[in-house]
Amino acid sequence: MERSTTAEASLLSKLESSVDLTGIRHLFTAHLQPFIPFLKPSTTTAKKPSLSLLPRRLSGSPKITEDSALELFDSYRLCLNCLDLIEPELAGKPYSVQLQRIRYIHCLEHWELYKEAEAEGFVVLESLSAIVRGESKGNSRKSKTRLVPELSEDSVDQEVAAVILEIVVTLVKCTSKRRSKVDADYWRVISLVNESEPWFKILDAKDYEKFHHFLETNLHITALFLVAEIKHFGVDLIHEFSVATFKEYKKSSAQDQIYKVALKICSSLFSQRDELSSDIILDLLKHVLDSMAAECKALKALKLCCKASWNYVVDLCKMHVDKSHASRADMSEKAIADFAMEASEKVAFLLELNREGNCKINGIIKECVKCWCVAENLIGMLPTPASLIKEWVKIQFLVLKEEDTEFGTTLYSLLSSSEEVPNSAIGKLLEGFSSVPPSLIQHELLAYDERSYLNPRYCLRMRMRIIDVLLEEVYITNVSNVNKSKILIEKAKVLRANGLARLDECIQCLSNAILKLNSIYSGKSCSSRVHNLLIHAYILRALCTQEAAPNSMVLSPKRLVFCIEQIRTGIDFVQDIYAALKFCLSPDHGHVDEQYEDMLYLWYQLIDLLSIKGYLEIHPSLYDVVIKLFNGKNFPLVKTMSELWKTKRLTHALCASPVNHMFLETFSKHQSRLCSSAEFWKTFVEEVKPLLIGFHHTNNEIKQAASDLLSQVPLSSSSIFLLSNLYYDLSGRLISSGRMIEALTYAKEAHRLRSKLLQQKFEYSVQKMTETFDENGDITEKSYYGIQTFKVNDREVSQVSCDYEGCVLTPWNVLACYLESTLQVGFVQEILGNGSEAEMLLRWGRDVSQFQRLPLLEISFSSVLGKLYCKQKLWSLAEKEMSIAKKNLVDNCDAISCKKCAYMLEISVNQQFGDLFLSSPCSRESPSTKNLFNAKSLYRSALDKLNLSDWQSCYSISEEARAKQVISREKSVSSCTINLLEMNDSLSNDKPENKAELRRSRRTKKELKPASQRQDMVCGHNRRVTRSTHRSLGETREIGPGDRQIGSAAGLATEPLSTTAAGFDHNMPNSESKCFAADFGSDITSLCNKMKCWHCFHIEAVDCSSLNNFICMNWELVYRKLCLRLLISIGSLILEKLLKKGFVYLSWLVQNSWIFLS
Repeated sequence: MERSTTAEASLLSKLESSVDLTGIRHLFTAHLQPFIPFLKPSTTTAKKPSLSLLPRRLSGSPKITEDSALELFDSYRLCLNCLDLIEPELAGKPYSVQLQRIRYIHCLEHWELYKEAEAEGFVVLESLSAIVRGESKGNSRKSKTRLVPELSEDSVDQEVAAVILEIVVTLVKCTSKRRSKVDADYWRVISLVNESEPWFKILDAKDYEKFHHFLETNLHITALFLVAEIKHFGVDLIHEFSVATFKEYKKSSAQDQIYKVALKICSSLFSQRDELSSDIILDLLKHVLDSMAAECKALKALKLCCKASWNYVVDLCKMHVDKSHASRADMSEKAIADFAMEASEKVAFLLELNREGNCKINGIIKECVKCWCVAENLIGMLPTPASLIKEWVKIQFLVLKEEDTEFGTTLYSLLSSSEEVPNSAIGKLLEGFSSVPPSLIQHELLAYDERSYLNPRYCLRMRMRIIDVLLEEVYITNVSNVNKSKILIEKAKVLRANGLARLDECIQCLSNAILKLNSIYSGKSCSSRVHNLLIHAYILRALCTQEAAPNSMVLSPKRLVFCIEQIRTGIDFVQDIYAALKFCLSPDHGHVDEQYEDMLYLWYQLIDLLSIKGYLEIHPSLYDVVIKLFNGKNFPLVKTMSELWKTKRLTHALCASPVNHMFLETFSKHQSRLCSSAEFWKTFVEEVKPLLIGFHHTNNEIKQAASDLLSQVPLSSSSIFLLSNLYYDLSGRLISSGRMIEALTYAKEAHRLRSKLLQQKFEYSVQKMTETFDENGDITEKSYYGIQTFKVNDREVSQVSCDYEGCVLTPWNVLACYLESTLQVGFVQEILGNGSEAEMLLRWGRDVSQFQRLPLLEISFSSVLGKLYCKQKLWSLAEKEMSIAKKNLVDNCDAISCKKCAYMLEISVNQQFGDLFLSSPCSRESPSTKNLFNAKSLYRSALDKLNLSDWQSCYSISEEARAKQVISREKSVSSCTINLLEMNDSLSNDKPENKAELRRSRRTKKELKPASQRQDMVCGHNRRVTRSTHRSLGETREIGPGDRQIGSAAGLATEPLSTTAAGFDHNMPNSESKCFAADFGSDITSLCNKMKCWHCFHIEAVDCSSLNNFICMNWELVYRKLCLRLLISIGSLILEKLLKKGFVYLSWLVQNSWIFLS
């Protein structure tokens, strides 16, 4: 026993004073271990010295290390567990052991072991619940629904209440300190607070104040943490926690603190406006104010708050004017403006939360506007309270919904009815429309425009009412003509947005605005604002004029010359464009910063509209304007080009060239050195990569670029547009390589994407129609859907926005791409033999093109339709479509500016018309004579067009680039293994003498040598292709209508086909004429001699790294395709008359098709 007493004394001494507590846990375990098996009730005592020393060492001095503290905690827990075993035999209160555990919890809290403290606290609460219920330890049952013991009439004990609430408050404090990111921890705190409420009621005043103060303080801290970290928690949790916090503050003597807490919560939410959804912020703030509303009458307080905010702004303005106030003498106008903006935002926000009682809210807005008027009169540079006006418009939407009225209240009517706002102030507000800051009414117009997606018709009515007030009540003197003109332009937009029915009124408003602005301009220098308004009005009137009657618009270079020299009085599409160009390109013209985007979008519309019509005469000036606008934003030239490239504004509809010559001429005028610089074009390629299609990109690279765009979710309109371009160009490549099934897949996907964009930009209606036609005596009916209306979407018309970093789409470049895709899908369907699908698409595309007066596209659709009907042996329909195409070509020859595109269409139409005459059944009286003659004439016309020198013309390049081109050409020529002259000579001497020899020439596949070997054999002589001989190949001979002489150099098929009559005259259908082959011989020879090796041509283009060469290469490919198709048709014509000779010709053509398409 003495030995045991000595060990205990040693342990207590070490625990009380030793600095080094290493191994103390082992000492405690060794000391208590033999005690437990022999534990007797008579040997126990109520209090062990160690239970008083342990908390003192853990929370007092001397300080101990963390490792020592952990050992002490383990020892402390062991002592408590031993004490728990003997608890039934102890004298005193039944919760005496729980009091010891509370001290243990405080020690854990002191060492910031909050999670362990929480776990121990809930164990203690569970034990107290059993005690309160009067259950023994062995029979206690765990409550599944409550955390805090339930108070009953039999358990009313202030001492027990104090013990329970001490644990509750400690648990709340631990949660606030731990800063967990788990929702469940805070829902548990809410449960603790709610379940502990009855116990607070039985405390005396002193204990109540003590415990409740700690509770509300820690709830306050936790609530602010939850709001600050709102991204990690649910909105419902934060709402409920805030309610619980406010509820506890209302019970305390510190009720005034509830407003400070609410203010801190609001400030925290405001600070996260850029990170959180406005809906979340508004929802929480509404809950915060709703929680206080019952106590402080939210609307009355709101009015006082708003009034105080604006009175403060007014006081600042007064002090700024009166410099005697030294304390505010350094307050700048900008700082005051910032205060005004903040006041506007706060008032708007509070109105958002308290929209009940519209008449009272109207009074608050009046009060704010009155203060704004006073302040603005004092310093004159106060920004318009835009946030307040937007909230005002939102309120009008609510009134519309609740009262089902046609019109809401305008700001003008609200201010006019106010005796507190003088008429002079209202006039100043409205006359301020043109000054800085903008007026209230301008912002009201803008606010209705921004919310038009919610109720378009209501917004249009309200905007029209506001505009009428400005025109009839405010801007009534000549002094305000500039402002009135701007409102007239705005009215024109609103009228157009109401539909085409009021288009005449729209044009009249624009004409009135132009008249007033011209009276101010009068040829003298004036502000850029007047220039900009004139440009705006002229462009809008041009667009509305063509929309009113697209078929009446006649485009002709002859008329343009007249327009340039003298702009006549009256409304004219081209005239208005030139008038706008005159102002925009004048040296003294500058753009107001905020109008850059609007102006660029308007000019884009003109570029796209004229491009889809194929009319490029104005494009050089339009490009000048765009370059000027981008220069104003300090954009590098390569960036300007890339923006125009990716939106297809460097070319026109259906053009083979990715860049039209008009732009290159304009570009070289601005930067002649860069235009011919290989380094610039390499930089340009990198800038637009991977959107640059056609220049050294493989199909896999294009597919990868499309895949990268598809990874952007969701797809924006810009991404859809760019993606459709990739698919369209990829389909074109696959068509050229004969992979039609795969080409159709990509063509359909491009068409689907572009259809999606079309539905955003246009609206149309159709009706089912029937067409009757007679085919060889058989009456047939065809059903189809005809267009009733097809117009730009009303919402799109009033859109004047432009994003320099995005992909700016107008209705017209979307329509151009859509129709190109429609033609592409129809073309592939026709090749694959899907006649019904092809016909549906082609008829639809032709009808849309016809409705919008788009000659290039209409001709193309009619041409492919004619080819389709020819295949289907619907001769009358085929002739009808080809006749439409030919007539449109004649009627629009002056309007189609790109001459190569015009030639391409004319050649294709003439060739297809000739094919139609060859294919259609001949009459019994004159078998095929007339048809053959007509086919010959059409082929002759097409051949003449192919021999024009215009095909060989390339765009102008610098001397440096030209020298590089010559070096590259010599290099490619010297290494080339193909000699076209020797090949032609060989072909001229290769003449089968009779049918037997002809049959012998048809050798088996095994006997035939590959084309490359035959070329090597032809070129295998000692003669090389010298510079002079190669130059002779490139010489161009333009052939006139009467130039039909066949000489010894005619070469191809001249001698063997000259002995048979094959042509007929209209006047002498039965007379013989020269041989068909002889008629075509010299022209075909000239055609072939102009072509050099495609391989050499391609190398030359690549080596020179010039965009000009790439464009020429594209046209060369188109040219060769046209040649090949025409020569095949001519071979078919000759075959009709001279089977033998024609077969020789066709054999040569098949064997040497590599000349045209390598």
